[in-house]
Amino acid sequence: MTNHLSPDEFAEALGINPATVYRWLRQKRVRGRRPGGPRGQWWIPATEVARLTGEPAPRAISEKEAASYLDTLMTELRTESEARPSPAGV
Repeated sequence: MTNHLSPDEFAEALGINPATVYRWLRQKRVRGRRPGGPRGQWWIPATEVARLTGEPAPRAISEKEAASYLDTLMTELRTESEARPSPAGV
């Protein structure tokens, strides 16, 4: 669900405790839904972050984007470590 956040992700985006998010969901202060029924996982529209903070919602990235980003970071780290002089005696 790329346009939705879990309660933990939502809490992290707002810098609040996840228990607060669950309370807000029960009180209907935050829009959310449970696609699996009453015992299903809560999903909160990413637009709720913007509604509450006035800031853009965090964008979910695809697995492919994450893998590409990780490859870029690893390449940068290898390049940096190769550029460093090795300690004396090694």
